[in-house]
Amino acid sequence: MDTLYEEYYLTDGFGKSLGYYNTYDEAVNILNVNGSGRIYGAHWMPSKIMGLLCRVWSEIKM
Repeated sequence: MDTLYEEYYLTDGFGKSLGYYNTYDEAVNILNVNGSGRIYGAHWMPSKIMGLLCRVWSEIKM
């Protein structure tokens, strides 16, 4: 899972941010301490405009 995304973002599932993390393991550990929530991973994709890159956040299903 770590190689797919370069950064992870956690929420408590109700809109409260739990922060950004560099590894999937860090994110899962924080999520386990909190009890529940959602993990999003960021990766780069080509944009439709002039070949630029844009950052895309995707929810990771656990």
